Amino acid sequence: MARPSDTTFRPFIVRTLNRGNFTTGELYSIARTRNLTLTRNQRRAAGRPTQFAWQRRLRHDQEVLAAQGVIIRFGDGTWGLTGFGY
Repeated sequence: MARPSDTTFRPFIVRTLNRGNFTTGELYSIARTRNLTLTRNQRRAAGRPTQFAWQRRLRHDQEVLAAQGVIIRFGDGTWGLTGFGY
């Protein structure tokens, strides 16, 4: 049975970080290679003309998960799970 499409990057981030720690750039690459529906927005982000809107959304969802205490950014620039459930 196919997994339903996610409406935010949060479930993707948690599923991916469950396998190990990754940088934001690595998360971009993984999302791109998995051809997630959310990555198809090629419109440039207004505030960041060099970034696509989906990349801005992924970073936003990282910050939301960090604020909720689900993930944490380590000193080496990688993100990982804190151990507190999602």
